[in-house]
Amino acid sequence: MLKLLHLNLLLKRMMFINVSVWSFCTTSSSSLPCAPNEVVGMTAHSEKIIRIQEELLRIIQDEEFKTAVELLADLIKDILKKSNDLSGLHFEVDRFIPNDNQYDKSCWMAAYILYLNGYDFIKLCKEVESIDEEIITLDDYLQMLNKELLANQEAVWALYKYVDKLTAFLDKISKKNNILYKKLSSLKKEKDEVLYDSVRERCCFLDEIVHSIKDRIEKANKEIEEADKDMGRMKEEYEAVRKHLKELEREKWRILDLIRDFVQEMESS
Repeated sequence: MLKLLHLNLLLKRMMFINVSVWSFCTTSSSSLPCAPNEVVGMTAHSEKIIRIQEELLRIIQDEEFKTAVELLADLIKDILKKSNDLSGLHFEVDRFIPNDNQYDKSCWMAAYILYLNGYDFIKLCKEVESIDEEIITLDDYLQMLNKELLANQEAVWALYKYVDKLTAFLDKISKKNNILYKKLSSLKKEKDEVLYDSVRERCCFLDEIVHSIKDRIEKANKEIEEADKDMGRMKEEYEAVRKHLKELEREKWRILDLIRDFVQEMESS
């Protein structure tokens, strides 16, 4: 991809040889009368500058190129902060910037790069945009998973506490019930029927409570088991998404490095 873009750049730049020639002519011969051919050449030169200027402005303002222009402009600013490696490109773009310019010079430089290299270069920029969108979406999903995991963990802890309370009640009621059963076994119905029936009724009632508590403990334990399984699956998914995000970040920087290398190679060509 980099070699193809570089070839496009060389071919495009060959088209501007006559622009540089006429620029030299007008500078060195400004004090001499212009021959008819020179006037025609100067007019053609001026028209070409205006035509390219208009094309660069269209690229800057076009929504289709917005992402590519912004990405390249930021990359150019980053390169210029660290060095003056783009002085040639900087100088070359100067002639196309109008006096009433409203845009940062880095935008004009970005537009010029896109103008020379066309859609092959834009594909790389759009791929970075696509990766960024995917990263944002998956990062939001990761945050949601994390919140869900925390909520489930709190719910499981609440279930554990609930089971502990039920178990404590079960122990107390079972002990009380065992005491009543011992008392019931010491009574004889024919001697004290009223007391016997009362104790037996209380034993039966506590038996129902014991069975109810045991059922609820069993149900809560099953919920804990299922919740643990769900959290296990969610943790696996969380790690998979986190790993994929890291891979996307690496791919994004790989493409950005490719674009940066091309911009710097363009400068040196």
